[in-house]
Amino acid sequence: MTVAATLSIAMVGTRGVPARYGGFETAVEEVGSRLAARGHRVRVYTRTGNTEDVVREHLGMEVVTAGALRSRSLETLSHTGLSVAHLVAHRTDAAFVFNAANAPFLPLLRAARIPVATHVDGLEWRRAKWGPAGRRYYRAAETTAVRCSDAIIADARGIQDYYAREYGVPSSLIAYGAPLLDDDRGARVAELGLEPEGYHLVVARFEPENHVQEIVEGYVRSAATKPLVVVGSAPYSAEYTDRIDRLAQGDERVRLLGAVWDQELLDDLYASAFTYVHGHSVGGTNPSLLRAIGAGAPVVAFDVDFNREVVRDPGLYFRGPHDLAGILEDAERDELGTIERGRANRKRAEDYSWDDVADGYEQLARDLSARRTPGPWRTARRRAAAADRQDAPRPAAAAGDPALGDPALGDPPRRVLFDAYWWDRGPFSNRSVQRALIHHWHERFPQDELVLAVRGGESAAPSDLPPGARTIGTRLYPHALSNAVELGRLARTVHADVVVAHNYTPVGRVPAVTFVHDVMFRDHPEWFSRTERAYFAPMIPLLRAADAVATSSRTEADRIEGRSGRPVTPVGLGVPRTLTDAVPRPPAGIDPGLPFALCVGRLNVRKNLEAVLRAVPLSARLGPEAPLLVVGGAEHSGVAPDLPPGTDALLASGAVRLLGAIDDAELAWLYSRAAVTAFLSRDEGFGLPVLEATHFGSPLVLADTPVFRELADGLARFVPLDAPSGDVAAALDVAWGTTPDAVLRERLLARYEWDRVVERLRGLVP
Repeated sequence: MTVAATLSIAMVGTRGVPARYGGFETAVEEVGSRLAARGHRVRVYTRTGNTEDVVREHLGMEVVTAGALRSRSLETLSHTGLSVAHLVAHRTDAAFVFNAANAPFLPLLRAARIPVATHVDGLEWRRAKWGPAGRRYYRAAETTAVRCSDAIIADARGIQDYYAREYGVPSSLIAYGAPLLDDDRGARVAELGLEPEGYHLVVARFEPENHVQEIVEGYVRSAATKPLVVVGSAPYSAEYTDRIDRLAQGDERVRLLGAVWDQELLDDLYASAFTYVHGHSVGGTNPSLLRAIGAGAPVVAFDVDFNREVVRDPGLYFRGPHDLAGILEDAERDELGTIERGRANRKRAEDYSWDDVADGYEQLARDLSARRTPGPWRTARRRAAAADRQDAPRPAAAAGDPALGDPALGDPPRRVLFDAYWWDRGPFSNRSVQRALIHHWHERFPQDELVLAVRGGESAAPSDLPPGARTIGTRLYPHALSNAVELGRLARTVHADVVVAHNYTPVGRVPAVTFVHDVMFRDHPEWFSRTERAYFAPMIPLLRAADAVATSSRTEADRIEGRSGRPVTPVGLGVPRTLTDAVPRPPAGIDPGLPFALCVGRLNVRKNLEAVLRAVPLSARLGPEAPLLVVGGAEHSGVAPDLPPGTDALLASGAVRLLGAIDDAELAWLYSRAAVTAFLSRDEGFGLPVLEATHFGSPLVLADTPVFRELADGLARFVPLDAPSGDVAAALDVAWGTTPDAVLRERLLARYEWDRVVERLRGLVP
């Protein structure tokens, strides 16, 4: 009989043991103690101050204490640096480094020839607590982890998919264990005046990506009778805590307990909860969520793939305060059904066994020691993925879509001159699309060299440009003249292989792909001023010089083909990353607890704002206490709308509020909290607000037009353009606070991702 070899294993990068903090520390204690019990020599590096007394051994593990700088940004790195220095001098057969943020020290382990696997944790760069420099650091750390690790550990399939998609590398899927809490419930929560199954529970650090504010806001909106108990604090953000405190003020149902360090009490809070509300959104498999299902608590979770992977069908899922309120009310109405969901969760927790987790780490340690792991990988972000995707089967949303062009790609690197006329100023939608297209093109095709033709005298800040991109200035005005006359000359100057232009095609012997936003000025000249019509007039004739023409939707492609006689490929659009990555913030003067409907768009006759305004007095939902909020300005807007009689009174009463132009953080906040978003535009080339609202989970009321049917059929309530105001009001009332169909929503968002957009567009490059 062959006896498996005993290994020496190091665990680096956490606060250490005994476990007193988060998921990493618990994992180290649970896994390390099991490996030690199996005969392995396990060394855990522990941070000074983790215990009052220096501990040298814990549950069979050797404990080495290393210092750390007491600084938010340097504490983890300084401790890991000292730990790695000790490890290099006292080698082990294998090392596990926790947290991709510690990746700068991986080259030292590589140089010492110590096999290392890095547990990358979640998508740390998405956390709001990090500024631009911190986010760039975490992006760079991910790349270093890939390049310098013999293996990557992911604790959730979503993280595994992320590294496969972004870097083209495999990873070992090893989740956490779920503690199965006993059924003896209620003894400790009685000390807090609580009863078993008598409260809703939140346990989370107060950070925007954990959605504690949204949970409290949704609960306050609800008619739930069981109290909301919130455990947690904000170690780095008093402002965020203050917002939560203000929401809870005056509502005796909300109990903010702060941090709870008594593990027995915390376990009883989980086990005795009527529901556990989980708002985490950027990590992988979350230990708090596992503890909740191990306690048999029914789970209401923020709707992201990490959470669905753990809870699956027994879970209830929310995207914002409006749908959370209804979910909590429904849970209380159906107590027996809710309790049954908790029982199913307890059964689900059995799939998360610490013994199985330890098995995974043990096998990986053996593979590391025997040099059987696949890494390290010589890759940059998306570089390997770009090659892999060339021949890979396309997902259904990207390939074979009857409405969108086929994203067939050519692989050779290209020097691409981009029309970036609107990079720094101009119509917001044009600027947003130009920036998103260029940034995502760089990320998806890093082998291409990008040159941006920016307006003369402008110099795009280096932080705005994709890495490695450069700029060249234009001199002519307006945009149509600049593109037609000088863009081709600039392309020859920089020896570009192709020009990607917006609306106006360069004239001359240069390959060009032109993205046309829309040509509705030809179908509806009455919506545009005489100056605008003259400005747009060259757009269609210039298309004769384009090698390929693209637009956003099949509906608009049909219109352009009919007007120009040229074949047009619809490539779609995506939700701007500046919006999806923004940390939501309420606009000035808007109460965080305010229920409201939302309209987003320029103030012009085409957007048909007057149809929504006429419906406000007839709505049973809308009024001064639940107003219509209108976002958008009149700049670059064409013919102004004729506002209906009574608008001044609606504005004076507060039933309608014009917010004007706002930033991405404020728009993200509005979308995620709107009880309904109305978009009754008479016509659009695409209708990006529909996609944006869908991303944030807002219910929709849309004009019944071909392009909106193309985008959101089945997801929205549609009203005819000539519908009576009472019908519009009824549609708003019925849609108010509803939850969009999850399957259709995910299908729509998958269909319109920026990666897919730039793939389709680059596929047109001659």
